[in-house]
Amino acid sequence: MEAIKWKTPSSYKLAGSQIEMFNKGRGKTVRAQRKLLILALISSTLVILNGFFQWNLIEIITPFLMMPVWLVVFGFFIVITMKLVLFYYTSWASSALLQLV
Repeated sequence: MEAIKWKTPSSYKLAGSQIEMFNKGRGKTVRAQRKLLILALISSTLVILNGFFQWNLIEIITPFLMMPVWLVVFGFFIVITMKLVLFYYTSWASSALLQLV
């Protein structure tokens, strides 16, 4: 009786150019993930600091000038959150399509 031979990742044969394309594509994704992670941490920290020091900032600048500060901080947070959702949704969709092929 002959043993079943399972294919392991090391047994797959890829041409040199395919390996280079795989590595380049993966590197771009990792860099984009790291950049979005850092931006998300910064925006979350700004929102928390804005809430923590809100009354100190209102004493320094008037309540009328606090509205643009809120718009910038929360606008940055919403934009980064939307980018993260779209990035992970498209990453998930592309990986799901690759699984089907």
